[in-house]
Amino acid sequence: NRAMIDRYDHPRLKRMAATVTDGALAWWFTGDQRFADSAVRQLRTWFIHKETRMNPHLEFGQFVPNRNGGRGNAHGVIDTRDLVAMLSAVALMEKEGILPIEDRLALREWFRAYLDWLTHSQLGRAEEQAVNNHGIFHDQQVIAYALFVGDNARARAVATRFPEKRLASQIEPDGSMPLELKRADGATYAAFNLTAMAQALVMCRASGVELWDWT
Repeated sequence: NRAMIDRYDHPRLKRMAATVTDGALAWWFTGDQRFADSAVRQLRTWFIHKETRMNPHLEFGQFVPNRNGGRGNAHGVIDTRDLVAMLSAVALMEKEGILPIEDRLALREWFRAYLDWLTHSQLGRAEEQAVNNHGIFHDQQVIAYALFVGDNARARAVATRFPEKRLASQIEPDGSMPLELKRADGATYAAFNLTAMAQALVMCRASGVELWDWT
């Protein structure tokens, strides 16, 4: 139900990630400091200021009304996938010196805590075991966040397991994705999963594992 989804935080998180990216790029092309300030303000509000920041977990990322009392479930992990692209904008901001050092350190502290939750919590481990696009997006995020906080060994370990664990298990010899095609809108989900895989391969390459020619 789109009306219900829009009442909660995922659309806001998506807009925030886009605003940071747009602000960084707009500053890059125009030199207008207002765009950089807007991007920094979003990052501070969502990840740094204690009064407003998001807690670094998704214990209540998704819920089914009247079925589980609002308790979190593992499927909510996919909703932070937009943060991966946002971190590319953050890298640009850091390289160009428009993100103060104290904000850089605080941002890494947040993502280090979230990465720990993704890899050690009950919900994070459950999503890691997902055998469809959810598992792909879990690994994509773990690699990206590990690289961001400097845990290159963890990023490379996930990337090394990725082809057998994700690609070989989800793609049939004829190129089909049965787990996605069995959904009500199978073509859309197959395309969605293919996008997730391509994005994950970019993260794998960044960790030093080249998989674009893997068969």
